[in-house]
Amino acid sequence: MPFSFFAPTALPTGVTAASVIASLAPGVSTAGLTPAQQTALAVNLLQRNRPTPFEFAQQNPNLDPLLFLARFQPTGLYPTIVNTNPATSALFPRVAVPLRFDENGNLSTFNVGSLNTGTTNSPNFPTIGSVIGGDGFNGEEFRTGNLLSGSDRGALNLYTTFKLTNNIRYKTETQYAELRFRSNAGFQANNSIGASPVSGAGGIPIYINQNPFVTAQTRTTLGTLQAQGLTLPTIGVGAASQPVIYVNRLLDDLTNFQEFKSGNEVRNIRTVHALEGDFNLFNRDFFWETSFVYGRNRTVNYSPQILDVEFALAVDVVTGANGQPVCRQQTLASPEAINVRNPFLANININTPGLLVPTQAQIDACVPFNVLGPDTATDAVRNYVIDQGDSRNLGQQFYAAGTFGGDVIQLPGGTATFATNFEWRRETLEFTPGQSFGTGSARNTTGQPSDGVLRFFEGSFEGLLPIFGEDFKLPLFKNLL
Repeated sequence: MPFSFFAPTALPTGVTAASVIASLAPGVSTAGLTPAQQTALAVNLLQRNRPTPFEFAQQNPNLDPLLFLARFQPTGLYPTIVNTNPATSALFPRVAVPLRFDENGNLSTFNVGSLNTGTTNSPNFPTIGSVIGGDGFNGEEFRTGNLLSGSDRGALNLYTTFKLTNNIRYKTETQYAELRFRSNAGFQANNSIGASPVSGAGGIPIYINQNPFVTAQTRTTLGTLQAQGLTLPTIGVGAASQPVIYVNRLLDDLTNFQEFKSGNEVRNIRTVHALEGDFNLFNRDFFWETSFVYGRNRTVNYSPQILDVEFALAVDVVTGANGQPVCRQQTLASPEAINVRNPFLANININTPGLLVPTQAQIDACVPFNVLGPDTATDAVRNYVIDQGDSRNLGQQFYAAGTFGGDVIQLPGGTATFATNFEWRRETLEFTPGQSFGTGSARNTTGQPSDGVLRFFEGSFEGLLPIFGEDFKLPLFKNLL
């Protein structure tokens, strides 16, 4: 009894633990085992006696990777049709049909590459999720990575001392530093079926019967594949249901431009002011010092982000009254939530109620974005869907201190002295996210504004009382304080 061909992670549907144990471990008694323990034993037996997909790939390096894609891909990542090859259809009932849009917006085949075929110690050792060749993304070609990031640094230090009188001195110290960092490459973004449901970066639904960017060739190709077993998903209920295709797309034409850079600016300033002096009173020497310190650190972080609502509006395109492509919501009587036309957006990371429903201003400004093909983003689309997200950190410290001390009385062992001191310190920290960061209206983590204050006051007193020392000594004692 086969139970399953590949090693499972759980008992297959309709298979009992008892039947697996009886078949793969005949004679083993399950008396005393709980149902959960019997299930675990059955799963372990199947895993021991059935190959994993990785093991199967090692044993069959010439297997068509499209069969693997159809069986093990995330649901909907690639279109699939019925596998009519009797030699493989029992194990792989469907075969993937990877497609992409060319420069003319027409569907063409997409070569996913070949399974690795090397030996265990070879760099081409077979691995699941890895292929050789094909039409995959070339990061070097699009220059979306940084080899060197630009940075500018500047610093200024100033130290001064003024002698106000013979016994009073004023000292100041000022330090200023500025650092600017800027990436030299555009940021990377893409939409994919396998994306997190809270990211806003899932597959882009294209309504093939309503989107004017869908060519006749595309509809014909999809119709041919439907005749071979392709099932198109639909969105909507009843008569409003419409067939869609989910597009996975690299957004390099949208994001990899000079004006869209990330980086930060840091400015530090620290200034110290102190008065110190000494005097003699009643034949005793005294000293004093007061100081004030102020420190400030301000950091501005900026990073371009794709706005969730604007992107959803821009890619949902229909034909307008004059036959031109327009954003769908510009044709509706009233705004509707963006997850109505794209269910993937129901759980995106937005923390402000109602943000799934666009404002009229967002709808009026919408620019249609044709995602069916490379290099289709225009400046108008970029300016509409990209926000220069930012956040600010501000830290400040206020510090004041005073010291007073001097001689008290002359004792046989030396001069008794004292010193008293106080310190006061106040520290503040503020974090302020930008609008899109604070509301989660872009593809980033939601940042909450925060602030805090710490206050300290400390005082101390020290005294020095010499008992033995100078000319007053005892055997075995040099001095004692």
